Amino acid sequence: MTATADNRPEQAPAFRFDTKKARQRVTVYGLVARMMGITSEAHRTASEDGAYTLIIETVRSGLPARRLESLGKAYGIPRVTLAHLAGVSETTYKRRLRADDRLDPEASDRAYRVARIAALAETIFEDHDKATRWMNTYNRVLEEVPINLLDTDAGTEMVETVLHRIDHGVFS
Repeated sequence: MTATADNRPEQAPAFRFDTKKARQRVTVYGLVARMMGITSEAHRTASEDGAYTLIIETVRSGLPARRLESLGKAYGIPRVTLAHLAGVSETTYKRRLRADDRLDPEASDRAYRVARIAALAETIFEDHDKATRWMNTYNRVLEEVPINLLDTDAGTEMVETVLHRIDHGVFS
């Protein structure tokens, strides 16, 4: 800050809340709900918190394995990586796909983690292809490919932190 003629500090510029970014952030959960195939009459009439509630219910009851597969296809994630991220063996994952079965709640929670980060990346980059490219490319700050870190909560937090830094214009 600089001082004025009478030695009083200048006022800091007024903080401006970016409502566009705030609205985008709120839609992350709506995007995650679509990625996870959550569509119901309740979702169409519910508030944004309603989407979040439906995500919780879906994770608890088990996400259909085919939804994780479609998420992988959409973001260029190989099946073996998807199985690893969900914490299941590739054989179990393939069997659940063939049987059109659901993942268990723990694997569903891990799948939700991947969908949440993918939705956040897509919201921040404002482009599906850019988000896909970023998630599958080595990042110097993370010292890893972001998608490979989503198998743990700590790794997911690191990826999320870097995405928020990018959103705020910090070199990442």
